[in-house]
Amino acid sequence: TAAARRALRRQTRADATLKVVVRGREGGNLTLNQTVRLRRQSVLSRVIRSGLRLGTACSSRCALRGELGLSATSARKLGMKPKSARRVTIASGRARVGPSPRKLVLKVPPRIGRALRGARQVTVLLEVSAGSGSTEERQASRRLTLR
Repeated sequence: TAAARRALRRQTRADATLKVVVRGREGGNLTLNQTVRLRRQSVLSRVIRSGLRLGTACSSRCALRGELGLSATSARKLGMKPKSARRVTIASGRARVGPSPRKLVLKVPPRIGRALRGARQVTVLLEVSAGSGSTEERQASRRLTLR
């Protein structure tokens, strides 16, 4: 946003607090307070080195799975050899989460990290699914550009 760009104009990073409140149907609320560090430097190199970290919480105990997918065409341009015309998973992770906030970290394997190092930017699809044995699985996806 414009406010974030102004805050980072002469700084390499700035901290902000993000508060998300989800109101349940039965009247219970789930609150997630997360301190977010806004950085000007490259996100792609940080994701390769230490993974993509996502703040998560569930209303009840659940299992989370996450993947970062890259199109087969983009993978070929980066020197990877996809086995099919489908998306290539470049990072994945899982976590067991409850009402208290936890991190879901999507780690990049070293072999894929070496292929991604030469890229200026990569457009990936982030897919996260949550669910447990007693509840139905919920899924969300979002396209991200890592620079």
